[in-house]
Formats: sequence, C-alpha cells, structure tokens
Amino acid sequence: MERRKFVIGMGALATGSAAAVGTGAFAAAGADRDVNVQVVGDSNAFLGLESTSAYAKEGENDELSLDFSDEFDSDVDASGLNPNADTRFDDIFKISNNGEDEVRIEFTEGDADDVKWAYSSDSISDEGGWAIDGEVNEDNPELDSGESIYIHALFEVEDNEGDLPENLFISADNV
Repeated sequence: MERRKFVIGMGALATGSAAAVGTGAFAAAGADRDVNVQVVGDSNAFLGLESTSAYAKEGENDELSLDFSDEFDSDVDASGLNPNADTRFDDIFKISNNGEDEVRIEFTEGDADDVKWAYSSDSISDEGGWAIDGEVNEDNPELDSGESIYIHALFEVEDNEGDLPENLFISADNV
C-alpha cells in the first residue's frame, strides 16, 4: 500500500512540475515570407464585375461604373428616368465568383429607397420577361466558385428627384 501511495505521489509531483514549468509552447515567432498580389480590372478579380449593358462600363482603373443618365459616351440617347414612373433595367451587369470559396452577395446603396436590385442566374434578355430569382438584399444570393448572376434594377420614382442611389457598394463574404 505504501508503494502505491509513493507512485501516485510521484505522478502528481511530475504533473504539477510540468504545469509549473510550462508546456514547451512558444509565445511569439516571426518569419519573413514572399507575397505575390496582383491588382486587375473588375471583370478579372476574385469578385468579377462585368458590364452586360450600355448602363455599365469599365472606366478608370478598369472599375465598373453604372450610369442611368447621359454621362456615358454610349449608344443611349436618353438622359434619365421618368418622374412618377417605374423604370426597369435588365441585365445591367454580371457578378461572378472567380474565387475558390462560396460567397454571399450584398448591396449597400446608402439611404436610397427608390431602387430594387434583382438578380437571376440567367440573362433576362435571353429568356424574355421578368424572370428574376429574387432581390439581392432580401435573399443575399450565394455563389459557388465559378457561378455568376445577372443584376437588374427597378427604379420607382415618385417625384422629380426620387430617393436614388449615388453609389453602390457590393460585398461578397465567405459562407
């Protein structure tokens, strides 16, 4: 019985000593590594943004810009939206997940309440009609690697100005 107490006591002493001394893990480390980063235009980035209409084009620094006025040098002769009317634009641009992970898409356009951003997995121009899959900010569509969606807009202008967006922030977060 005394031998058993001695063995148990030595085991407890060894365990306590190891805990007091530490586990051998380190608190900090540093290493110098190479990093290769390339900046490309919106259409070739991990979150691909590609124009599919006269209302979207890659401008300065290959960044996608949207314009529903007469600012673009395009084939569009109109210069804006009708007051007190709903105006729909189909297939404005396409979002592609060129990365490896599944992402969730979300739009932020400030306090603009007079526009609804819709999406579809196929081009509406090819399908005809208003066959959308849903609204971007209601559904936050998820894209697997290699998948794309087309973006459409419905502007609901109730007066001469409306509560229209001045910019659009597009985010994609890992799912």
